Amino acid sequence: MNKIIIVFVLFIFVSCRSDQPVQPEVNQNTESIIPTQPKEIPLGKINGEAWSYDLANGIYITEKNTGKEKLKITFKNTKKQETMQLTYDMSNGAIQEVVYNKKAIQGTMQLHLVYLHNLSSAKRLPPSNAKGIVKLDPSQPLATGFLFEATLQLKEKKEALKNFDQPVEIKDFKFEDVKYLKL
Repeated sequence: MNKIIIVFVLFIFVSCRSDQPVQPEVNQNTESIIPTQPKEIPLGKINGEAWSYDLANGIYITEKNTGKEKLKITFKNTKKQETMQLTYDMSNGAIQEVVYNKKAIQGTMQLHLVYLHNLSSAKRLPPSNAKGIVKLDPSQPLATGFLFEATLQLKEKKEALKNFDQPVEIKDFKFEDVKYLKL
């Protein structure tokens, strides 16, 4: 029995071995592949500085309890690691919420700052405002809009964040053809 196993192993060893050297496959395609960076699209100004985004998407929601229709659009600047989120109440034609998320460094700490305007919680938050309009393309799920101006306040007032306590001023945010998903 041992002889059969030894012969079988030798047979497999010899059959797997090839006399021809293995040649690596070489791709003859001479085109180099260059990764493309997302295109930054100017959106408007935050505190007087130009702000752009490279990713944008939206979601259209109808609330079950109230029947209100809302469009929530998120703009993201991946290079700066910042996002701007705009919620527009389609039922009454007003901006309901604007949220600006930003990362900042204070000493050795990395902070995640949230500046906010929200109509429904205006009594609990510092004073803020936002004015703008959003229009939907009836033939396809695309949104176009303009945020004339907004003043956002830091969501949490803490001693450690006092260097970032100044309001964020947003001016002339204009966007076109942002795709959204209707749920």
